[in-house]
Amino acid sequence: GRPNVSLSSFHIKNSVALASIQLPPSLFSSLPAALAPPVPPDCTLQLLVFRNGRLFRSHSNASRPGAAGPGKRRGVATPVIFAGTSGCGVGNLT
Repeated sequence: GRPNVSLSSFHIKNSVALASIQLPPSLFSSLPAALAPPVPPDCTLQLLVFRNGRLFRSHSNASRPGAAGPGKRRGVATPVIFAGTSGCGVGNLT
């Protein structure tokens, strides 16, 4: 794709977006199994993608500059992507 493409012109429906996640090399340690720290069996990588900003609640404080007025919703217009781990101890990541 082109660098610096504005997300306002990004068509969300039927689109494909590329992303990368960098994992520390220590997760793929080449230590013998007897010396490697145990990895919990329920250690998982989570990816959550939201098509719009509806996960953010609206604020109706009209006294704030740029705030949406009463009954108006000010939303996030871009997709939101979360990546994280679950069930992994911090010791596994060092």
